[in-house]
Amino acid sequence: MKIGYDYWQDKKIACLGDSITAGAGNNGYGWVEFLKEIFPQADVRKHGVSGSTVAVCDRRKEAPFVERMKEISPDYDLCIVFGGINDFINSVPLGEKGSDDIETFYGALEYLLRYLLEQNPKGEIMLLTPMRVNGFKEYPRWQELNKDGKILKQYRQAILELAEQYAVPVLDLFSMGGINTDVQAVQDALLPDALHPSKEGHMLLARKVAQFMVSSL
Repeated sequence: MKIGYDYWQDKKIACLGDSITAGAGNNGYGWVEFLKEIFPQADVRKHGVSGSTVAVCDRRKEAPFVERMKEISPDYDLCIVFGGINDFINSVPLGEKGSDDIETFYGALEYLLRYLLEQNPKGEIMLLTPMRVNGFKEYPRWQELNKDGKILKQYRQAILELAEQYAVPVLDLFSMGGINTDVQAVQDALLPDALHPSKEGHMLLARKVAQFMVSSL
């Protein structure tokens, strides 16, 4: 039986996300591509769409995660879900735990988790919390209220709560991602537009994801 790094070498890994997963900030070559370099024999599939929210959002034309999840082949060994930042900056209602309203963040994320678990009960899921946005365009900063009266940390908390409910591992990039945008030099080097990682930022993210996969899954 293989464990650790060797375990993932021949596995199928689906990555569901938004512009960061699509590779924005480094000409489309992002953390998913660097993850492929770390696990060269794995079948790593990218499902990243810029602007996509987890929940249904009438402010966005892009399909949300709760629709795009159905495009993922259910034969994956691991599905990495990295979203929430667009829900925050577009003021998607947070909602509440136990809701089935996919126009709220809680309701959509729970719907997504239940769908993945029911479609592929043997597959593993890994959630990533959003990194701290710090003044991208006209959108609120991570410590500021959005138009729904919520801060980014509350969306992060929703991810943590639902992950615990469904026994899904979480890599908490909000608190452990290594990118602190409150330090200008760090932001300039790793998250220059205050939302999308640079090449070095994407490499750091891929390394964090890979280390978590090896040590915690």
